[in-house]
Amino acid sequence: MELSLTPGHSLGPIELGKCSLLWNVLSILRAEQARFKHVQVCWEASKPATGHILLSITSPPIRLLFEGVNQRLLLIEAHQPTSHERQTSVQPVGEWIHHQGQPISHAVGPNEPGVTLRVIHRLFGPTYPPVPHISHHNETVVSYPGVAFSFSHQVLSRVILSVQPTEEDCQGDEGNPVQPTDAYFKPKIPQFMSSVDGDLRAARIKLGRMHLEESTSITFSFHSSSPNQEIAVVKLVVGSSTSEDILCEFGAPLRTFWKEDDRMKIHAHLRSNGRSSGQSEDPNPYFMSYFNIGVDFLIDPITNVVLKVVLHSNIPGEVLFARYSRCPWSLRSIQDDSDVAVSTEKAVHINQQIKEATATAESENDKNEGVPVETGTLCESFGSQSAKRSPGGNTSEVPTRAFSNMIEPAMLLDRTADVIDDGLVLTRPTRLYGHPGIVLEVTEDDDVETVWLF
Repeated sequence: MELSLTPGHSLGPIELGKCSLLWNVLSILRAEQARFKHVQVCWEASKPATGHILLSITSPPIRLLFEGVNQRLLLIEAHQPTSHERQTSVQPVGEWIHHQGQPISHAVGPNEPGVTLRVIHRLFGPTYPPVPHISHHNETVVSYPGVAFSFSHQVLSRVILSVQPTEEDCQGDEGNPVQPTDAYFKPKIPQFMSSVDGDLRAARIKLGRMHLEESTSITFSFHSSSPNQEIAVVKLVVGSSTSEDILCEFGAPLRTFWKEDDRMKIHAHLRSNGRSSGQSEDPNPYFMSYFNIGVDFLIDPITNVVLKVVLHSNIPGEVLFARYSRCPWSLRSIQDDSDVAVSTEKAVHINQQIKEATATAESENDKNEGVPVETGTLCESFGSQSAKRSPGGNTSEVPTRAFSNMIEPAMLLDRTADVIDDGLVLTRPTRLYGHPGIVLEVTEDDDVETVWLF
């Protein structure tokens, strides 16, 4: 086992920066299973959608810490295996980490017990004095730009790489200078990083308004390495943008496949002639999947128009975890350009914001058209009373537009139901909440796993 150390950049194939999203790192580990044989994923059970994520590799012993919201790699720590992890085949950390083509232990003198602070000075030169490790009290840490070394009983026990603060980040919360070791003890993503130039920042959703024949649109924005180098946003409109537009803006998809699962058609509304929408002779649409940005596009095979967009949250512990990168999305107000909800908020809040936005827009349209506006409280679901009977037995009328604001009872979705007799014991059903033009797939923790836009 040999992993090359590049301070502030990488340890072997694992890089900080552009290729540091959780999905990218998991893809690297899958591709090199002969080298990284066992990986354990840990997350904060109380907040799986926003808490830190830790990948623990057994051999070689490496820990990878990811920031929870954007799921970007914050810190790489190579360490000596603990007593219960220790294996005879694992070499000391200084022997399998290489610097400038040689193992770090190559610089150890004949009378030295191993890789000591003197050896590190011999390789990397002078730096600040050692400080106590805040988590491991019997260890001291010496730091260089982009890499730190921790020593236990004077011998190297950990090698730590972390993202480095930029000039804008070098002042503390109260204007105090950031200490050299803060990047390793309290890592955080800088405001600007050259290595993330062009990464997806957010997908801003603006729901369409059916009564105005306005389609739902998604505006994709991207990270920039500098505030003076803005990257143009990409706007796609459901029902209008085409597969050619997607190819021009995002390049070739990582995978394209035909839509084969039509079981949701059983819930489709009937046409006026009583026939279900969509006939068996209609050609199947196809998906263009961009796993690296967490987006699927469903394309009409005849017109090549976008029929549906699926945005993924990549939440640990869920069935779809690790298949897609996280797509951070936000929901824009219909009235202005502000955000009323973001992907990391709980579904109960997002559902309420969608309902209120739709109700406000349609009420304003009714006023403009001179239609009486229903002042009563809209029913929460079609299962509740949408109209109350008068004492005479007549039913009071509810404006037709009001029904678009009613949330149907949530459907249950079990993504493991199609798996038969393979020993799978994961039970993580989700709930589907439908609104005009949007469906939210919600987990048991009330986090939004996917968003379907149509």
